[in-house]
Amino acid sequence: MTLVLSLLTPTHALQASDRKVVSICRGEIVEEDDQRNKAVLFRDRWAFGFTGLAELGPDRRTDLWLAEALSRADQSLPPGDHDPRVLFRAVARRATDEFRRREILRLPSKLRRHAFVGVCWGRFPDAAQPLPYLVLISNFHDPKAGELGCATDAFDFFIDRADPGVSSVYWTGELLDRSEVRAMSALKRIDPRAPGFAAAAIRLMVEQVRSVANRRRTVGRGVLTVEIPGKVIEGRKAERFILHGSPDADQVTFLYFPPGSEDATIHGPTYVGEGTVMSDFRACSLRSGSSHNPASQ
Repeated sequence: MTLVLSLLTPTHALQASDRKVVSICRGEIVEEDDQRNKAVLFRDRWAFGFTGLAELGPDRRTDLWLAEALSRADQSLPPGDHDPRVLFRAVARRATDEFRRREILRLPSKLRRHAFVGVCWGRFPDAAQPLPYLVLISNFHDPKAGELGCATDAFDFFIDRADPGVSSVYWTGELLDRSEVRAMSALKRIDPRAPGFAAAAIRLMVEQVRSVANRRRTVGRGVLTVEIPGKVIEGRKAERFILHGSPDADQVTFLYFPPGSEDATIHGPTYVGEGTVMSDFRACSLRSGSSHNPASQ
């Protein structure tokens, strides 16, 4: 399964995940490296990765399936109502229906495990400032038992927010060993306001994904990362989203670290907002510039 690492801090929401996808072919599972997007950015403050099946929906692209599910749920809300719990519940219901397809039900229950993992920023009635939180839309998680070995019949969603001034780490999909857990936990003790924190944290998270890839063939060495700073929702309404070429205090950043390379490229997500879905962005080397333009694949 894809490994999704998430880090919530008082200033940043960060996520890293490998890009080895799990595909369905003639009723069997095929693991292979793939160039399709696995990231979905919703309204400039929710970024989703996923672990599990990569070919959901009529287009056989899970990122587009999720983008459409979020867009439909968002458009069904009354004007001015953007309760994220309604959106997450709608995605969970749609995923439950999707996984009742005969093609998926033929798979062993262990191979039907799937989760969408989002890092987000939101406002809470008991907190003066916006706080980062993690949302998990999954068919193999239980509030008490944690990760389950087999998929359940229905998806549910779970929200875990960071307390004010506190950093939290999460991993979903493949498991970490003790050294990797220690490395991730060490991030919680570093001041996220220190210069260069986001860039350093992203590099360390990429190292942990690749460490798992060294012993698990289901995890790839190509890693996609996202950084969402808390300032994206501090008193502004952006008319457009901006992707930066390196972690930035004011803008969302998506970076792709190709297998065998320590250099990142810009990799635009599938974007959902205001009834619009945009996908397929061209990646370019950070050494040659930071532009990113729509392109077909």
